[in-house]
This record gives sequence, structure tokens and C-alpha cells, in this order.
Amino acid sequence: MALLSYLSQTSSSTSTSTSTSTSNTPNSIHDKTSRLTVEQQQLMEAWIKALPNIQELKNQHPLLWTQSQQEILQYSSTKNIYKVLDDMEDDFTWWKEHVFDSHRDIFPPTVTLGCSTDDDDNNNNNIVPCFNMEGFTWAMAIVMSRAYFVEDALRLIPMLDMANHDPIGTVEIQCQTVGTLFGSTKAAVLNTGKNAYTTPNKKNKNDNNDKQPQQPQQQQEQVYVHYGPAKSGAEFLLDHGFVPSSIQTNTAEILLEIDTTDRFYEDKLDILELQQIGTSQIFDVSSRDEPDPQMLQFLRLVKLSDTDAFLLESIFRTDVWDFMAEPVSAINERAVVEYITELCQSLLDDMVDIDIDTTTTTTTKIKTTEDQNNHVNTNYCITVQKIEKQALQRTMEYMNREKEALDLKEYYQERRLKSLGLDSEYSDDENGILPGGGDDELGFGQSRAPGSLDW
Repeated sequence: MALLSYLSQTSSSTSTSTSTSTSNTPNSIHDKTSRLTVEQQQLMEAWIKALPNIQELKNQHPLLWTQSQQEILQYSSTKNIYKVLDDMEDDFTWWKEHVFDSHRDIFPPTVTLGCSTDDDDNNNNNIVPCFNMEGFTWAMAIVMSRAYFVEDALRLIPMLDMANHDPIGTVEIQCQTVGTLFGSTKAAVLNTGKNAYTTPNKKNKNDNNDKQPQQPQQQQEQVYVHYGPAKSGAEFLLDHGFVPSSIQTNTAEILLEIDTTDRFYEDKLDILELQQIGTSQIFDVSSRDEPDPQMLQFLRLVKLSDTDAFLLESIFRTDVWDFMAEPVSAINERAVVEYITELCQSLLDDMVDIDIDTTTTTTTKIKTTEDQNNHVNTNYCITVQKIEKQALQRTMEYMNREKEALDLKEYYQERRLKSLGLDSEYSDDENGILPGGGDDELGFGQSRAPGSLDW
């Protein structure tokens, strides 16, 4: 909202309306932008004008792609772009009904950039969407593609937002404490040149260092930043509108949730609430790493039933979540691995193979235009689909191996008996010596007689 407020203040159409707002209107965001100094206002004005407009973003960011392009992306990835679009529309509807429509003098649907002239045609060309759905989508695309996650919050930082991505020899923007004339303050810092690091030169066999200092930043040399080593191909595409040639995280997403018709739903809900965990969770599966242990822990609880349901009794309520960190029973573990296998196969079946030459798919006829940008976006979708298919297939392979090894695992009952010292087999000795060291007063599994003192 602050971005749209800056846009409206930059325009000529709202230069007078902002000063007439009353103190009892819900315009706190707008008021913050009005308290800038002249220099700050000039900087924000220049920055707003430098941002790509909605027409420039239409072929660059998925939020503004055509419906046919968005449909290709929907069937190419486990990340649901339709859900992103629906959530964004719901958010805008709430703001429109509760704020925008009641104060259109402060939140105009469109604004005119630049100075007004007597040329109506020229003015019409400068009219841009602001506090309407199109303007809201543009603002979301700007924030998603240019903001950085700094100090536990997503922040859009003028000037730093213009740095392009390069995965080699760069670092993410970080929050650091810097000194000022009036003490110290927190700031977003981009380390470049000699303060950034690259991987060592592999050609030098005598170089055993893990990293070496980069050359200082040269004058007029472009400054790059790392958008995030943990981002997947789909996240790069949804956030920034492109897929890098080198991606460190090859993952797909799977959604797990507790069925509300589960007869033990209330018990499982209570357990998750104690852990401050929701009943619906999204996990990443990778083509390089083993499945997330927390995913298996969550799904063991989801599939807990029948003879294992005794663990849902109130006496175990504070401990049962920790129990789920390890296999519970052969039946439960089989249900877990089979469910993940079936889910991965279902996600693979939902993906539609894209033929870039005919711009159609093997299952659904999705036509694209001959525009070069559309072909680039389609290639991005193909890259994302390839990455996620590998992640899903590798996860299925892992689960199939786990299924074959079910009889080799140690389950809850075995672990419990072992912790009580009751895991050894009972056998009567011919001389009547009882297990536990030969003391007739000792019972099975005991190390000393009840009531005896071991000083």
C-alpha cells in the first residue's frame, strides 16, 4: 500500500487531494508518505518513475502474464499460481470494500503521471492504474520481484532493489548495525567488491582455501546481489520472473493436511496446537536430499489410527509429538510411505508436458502466441517442470526403498520395551536361576530387588 501511496503522490492528479484528508480517516499509510522531506520526496519521485510500468511487466512477471501463460505455469509446477492469484484478489477485495471505496479522494483508482497539459491524448497516455485491481497487481509484482527479506521482514529498499541477480561471487543483502553522526542504527547492507567472496579457482590445485577475496568493485561496474540460495526454480520464477541457469535448490512442494473426517481429528488437532503447528503443512521434497524429517513426523501423526491410536490418549498428550519423530509401527510407516508415493505420482500426473515447437501440451491444448517473450516464459516453465519432476521421482524412489525395508526398522513398542529393560527373551534356567543376575528376589527385567538400597 505504501508503494501505491508513493505513486499517487508522485502523480499530478493527487497533489492537492492529499492535503485535504481529515485526521479521522484510515490513511495512516498515506500519512507516512506525506512526512518526507523535500529531498526524500524528490528521491522517491525519481525512484517511482524509474520502476518498470505495468506494460513493461506484462511479459516479465507471472502475476501479469496472459491467462494462457499462467495456465502453462499452473500445469508445470507444484506451486499453485492460481492460489496466489486468488489470494491476491481476496486481499484487494478486502481493501477495496473497507478502505478504498470509502476514501477515493485519498485512494484514487487511477493517477496521471507527469505534469498536466492541454493535450488530452498525452494525458491519457500518462494515466496509470493505482488503487484498483490492476494497480494492486502491479504493486505486488514490484514487491515480489524487488523486495528483500531483511531482519525477519520483507522490505522494498529504493536503489538496492535495482541490483540484478548473480549466483557467483555475491551475497544476499543483510541487516547490519552501522555508525552515524548520532550513534548507531540498523541498515540494509550489500557487500560488494573486496567484501564479497567467490569460490576458489579450481584450476589451482595448490589452493586449499574454501574461499578467496574477490577483486574490488570497479567504477561503473554493475553491482550484483544474490536473490537467495534457498530459492527453488519455481520460487525464482514466481518472485522474479526468471529462472537462473544455476539453481542450488532443486525441490517441489507437497501439501499435507489432516482430514477433517478423521475419527481422531480432534485429538490430533489438540496435539498440533500444543506444538503451535497448523493442520495443513507444505513441505519441500528434493532431488538431492532425503525427505524432511518433520514431514515424516507430521504424516505419522496424520496416519495414526487403529491399534496405534492408544498414543492419542491424554496420558501421552505432551509426549506423542516426539514419538512421531521415529517410526511408530509397521502399519503406520507403510501408510506414510505409500501416501507420499501416491501423492508424488498424482502431482506428476497433474503436470502437462509442454511442446515448445507446437506450443501445445500432450494432455491439454494450451496455445501460446508467437511473441518472443512468451516463448522465453514457456521455456522457464519447462525448466521448472523438469526440476520438480526430478524431485518428485527421486522422492518416490526413496519411499519405495523405505517400503522394502519396513521389517528392518525399530518401532515404538520395541523402543519402549528396550527403555524398560524388557526387550530380552524369557527363558527358564534348569537350575531355577531367574533373569537379572541370579537373585531369587529379583523379578524379570529388574536389576535389584524391590526396596533394597543401593548406597
